[in-house]
Amino acid sequence: MLNMDKANRSLWLAAIVGYGYVLAVPLEPYPGHPLIKAIPLLILSITAWRRLVPPLRTPFAAALLASAIGDFLLGVDRSAFLKPALFSFLVTQILYAWLFWRSRTDSPSGRRLMAVEVIALLGLYTVILPALPDGMATPVIVYSMALLAMATGAAGSSIGRFLPLGGALFFVADNLIAVNQFVWPFPHSTRIIVTIYLTAQLMIVWSVFSWARQSPAH
Repeated sequence: MLNMDKANRSLWLAAIVGYGYVLAVPLEPYPGHPLIKAIPLLILSITAWRRLVPPLRTPFAAALLASAIGDFLLGVDRSAFLKPALFSFLVTQILYAWLFWRSRTDSPSGRRLMAVEVIALLGLYTVILPALPDGMATPVIVYSMALLAMATGAAGSSIGRFLPLGGALFFVADNLIAVNQFVWPFPHSTRIIVTIYLTAQLMIVWSVFSWARQSPAH
């Protein structure tokens, strides 16, 4: 059974480093800031590998590690490394979606949240797709489909009460990246997006860890 005391310490450490990074965003660029941005998800990936058991351990740790790599690439240069970062987060979304849909339940609230997410993505497409530069339409559409699969999987999953909210916040954060990158560069975008994204990841990880403690066979 997963030791939640040790897992919670990792969650707190990841939160402290992550929200500390957000507070330090106005100081960028400073030495090592891309690595600091990646450290929270790297901590969580290592914790998942050490504390979870198969078959959950490998895909969940890999999903978190892919997120850490994506965070690092965006921290180095958001424009130059956007496509590699998208690929890293695509791996995260596919692995998350696979895990969440395996534990799907049929609840009215889950169906409502799924419908909201589908409608929201379709609405965003009408704004984002016309603004995309050449060569970005296919990567963005592919990634958006995986993101939607993750978010709708989280909405209908039995893995923890905070998982639907975590998936929805991840969905919001990544769509805000697209809006900020291609449509409207809004003020304080990095701090807003990273705060939402980090909160989403912490909710997802806490939900999975709590579920693993109650269901060690998973």
